[in-house]
Amino acid sequence: MTITLTPADERIVDQAIRAGLIASPDAAVEVGLEALRTKLDAHEGSPQTANEWRAELHSWIVGHAGSTPFLSDEDMRRESVYRDLFSEGESL
Repeated sequence: MTITLTPADERIVDQAIRAGLIASPDAAVEVGLEALRTKLDAHEGSPQTANEWRAELHSWIVGHAGSTPFLSDEDMRRESVYRDLFSEGESL
């Protein structure tokens, strides 16, 4: 397979070699392929359509207990969350 680079892409590869990021133009292809592998791995684990994503989200939501108590306004305050870091009356 032959890959033809634009002059701008050739400059990027040359800069990467001079910066020590890659050793050769072939390494640029390896880096690009690794980036594609990473994206493909992430993509394979995700739903393919909006409807599939919606169904998976709905299943996740339904799978949680509906009896979880809501936190009070006081419990949501930063001072309450980090109670041990604040002395009485001190705030952020």
